Amino acid sequence: MKGGALYLFFLCLLFPSQLTAQELSTLRLNEVLHVYVLQSPVAQIEQKEHQNDLLQYENYRKGLLPSVSFSFNPVAFNRSLRLLQSPEDGSYSSVEDYANSSSAGITISQRIGFTGGSLQIGTNLSYLNEFSDKRHSFTTSPFFVSYSQQLWGGRKLFLFDKKIQEAEHSISIKKYCSKISKIQEEALELFFIALSHQLESELTLLNSAANDTLLSIAKTKLTHGHITEYDYRQVELQTIELQLNYRLARKQYEESFRALCTYLGLERNNGRLILPDFDLPSLIERQEVEYYVKQNNPTLTEQEVNRLEAEKDFFNAKMETRFNGNLSLNYGINQYAENFTDAYRHANKLQTVTLSFQIPIWQWGINRNKRKIARNTYQARNLEIENIIRKFRDEIKECTDNYNHSVGLWQLSERAYKLSREQYQLAIKSFALGHVSVYELTDALQKQHETMLQFYSAMRDTYAAYYRLRGMALYDFKEKKNLEEIYL
Repeated sequence: MKGGALYLFFLCLLFPSQLTAQELSTLRLNEVLHVYVLQSPVAQIEQKEHQNDLLQYENYRKGLLPSVSFSFNPVAFNRSLRLLQSPEDGSYSSVEDYANSSSAGITISQRIGFTGGSLQIGTNLSYLNEFSDKRHSFTTSPFFVSYSQQLWGGRKLFLFDKKIQEAEHSISIKKYCSKISKIQEEALELFFIALSHQLESELTLLNSAANDTLLSIAKTKLTHGHITEYDYRQVELQTIELQLNYRLARKQYEESFRALCTYLGLERNNGRLILPDFDLPSLIERQEVEYYVKQNNPTLTEQEVNRLEAEKDFFNAKMETRFNGNLSLNYGINQYAENFTDAYRHANKLQTVTLSFQIPIWQWGINRNKRKIARNTYQARNLEIENIIRKFRDEIKECTDNYNHSVGLWQLSERAYKLSREQYQLAIKSFALGHVSVYELTDALQKQHETMLQFYSAMRDTYAAYYRLRGMALYDFKEKKNLEEIYL
């Protein structure tokens, strides 16, 4: 902004020791939002959490692939007395159990998506060493296959889980971009808080320097009787107020600048913010925002996940409260022998089939009520989702209108601020020539401050509305890119 060089000149006069010890560093808004924010501690925390989300989804996908597990139990030693009953006369006797058993096995497991069941293939070996009788034996199952599944609904539940996991993976990516965007909005707010105090301190510093000259002019006018003692004291009071306001604004700026640097993880004690130029789109259409919100926003995608989870819970409730069953099939070979070689010879067939049914007959309407509860919950979630979507669309419209309105205010308020500063300088010259009174001078000073606040407010509101739209749509309307392309 104009006057920045003059501001630095006065700052050098007021704080020469600080500037010689450490030069003033500058921060630009684009650097803050697109460089330092991504390196900040809060952004790094979100990056680590996003990596965990990616690893969890990777674990789910790998869980659908065949898994191989090896189990080995080398020692299961026992030495104790056990009470046994004779099958011949029913008498009891204590028998010493003095043995060690070991086992090992390999199992390959695979989920079957087409049926929703689980398939296992494996082999087992067990070894028993009886120390009391000095005997040992081997039990083997060289090969076995087992399969189990729910009779009805298993495939549909599997598909529900798959859709939910895929949707949650997509949401995790969008949420990461949304969180980084939120961090940018927070950094933007801190930047503009510091910028407001900087603008205040710069303006009061420049006006204070001008008022020193004005006070000298007023003293001369008082001596020659062109103004009253009251007018002179009014100019003197105005000069003191500007000095007080500068000290307060400077202190607030230093505190807010440190807060911004702390948030960004920067080690800077002092510096200066560069006033941002208008480099945003001059107009953003609501239809464009709605399109990218529908494509990218995690809130809307999250509602679809809620809908799927509600539908899954409803389906599960129906399966649990109606006729259903479970099927389990096992086939393999096994053998028992006192030496290892014979344990793998002439193996016997192992075949088991288990079919169980769950048949609710009479439960006083409890199952019917459970289904009604699940249906009501499902319908309530759908209504809640529709309400959230409606509110979200209203928020999009309001934010788009705010942005387009703020853009127009920025251009007008910037021009008004420039004119008010020129007017104040002209008012000082006119006062020296006796063309304006002290009251008109004071009014010009206040007008300058008001237009500065309007300019700052329009600038802040424009950037806040833009980055709010950008975060909602996860789309950079200036770069014409999705935030996924920028952050990932």
